[in-house]
Amino acid sequence: MWRPYVITNIYGNKRVMRDTKLYKTKDEAIRAMKVKNKRWMELNYDKQYNKASNFEYGAIEVGKDGYKYKKGISGNKKLLSDINKMQKSSSNFFGIKF
Repeated sequence: MWRPYVITNIYGNKRVMRDTKLYKTKDEAIRAMKVKNKRWMELNYDKQYNKASNFEYGAIEVGKDGYKYKKGISGNKKLLSDINKMQKSSSNFFGIKF
């Protein structure tokens, strides 16, 4: 099962939020998160703020209990830390950053 998340990077302040629902595939999870976030943003914010947020979407594979990371802000911080580490390592190939 997959749990989707969305990262916002507004004004240099990166934050992540996870969805409450689990999905069978990674693609399904990401697609659902995009739809939910779009509806949330249309209801609560203007287009300028929405564009400035620089959203990134993804999903993490979770175990049988549905949580790879703790519930709450500490789990979100750990998830964001792990995502940042993965992004740094994937953009560095033989010491060359892409």
